[in-house]
Amino acid sequence: VTLIRVDGFTPQQNSYFEFTTADMEKTHLFLQQMDASVSEIQESEQARSCVVKDPEGNMLGVRSHKIAMVRG
Repeated sequence: VTLIRVDGFTPQQNSYFEFTTADMEKTHLFLQQMDASVSEIQESEQARSCVVKDPEGNMLGVRSHKIAMVRG
């Protein structure tokens, strides 16, 4: 992924792009260590996610889907 700074650009207010990760904690820590503007991890029944802002202020989603155990 390459982020490009554009003069006069208005950032989006929603996350239209989403990346998946197998390890949300590791990814979240990496983003923090890189001094990225990253939200706290949010959790739902199906996934864990956070939002990171690019240099222009656009929001990019990061999600880790929970795997349901199938019993049978």
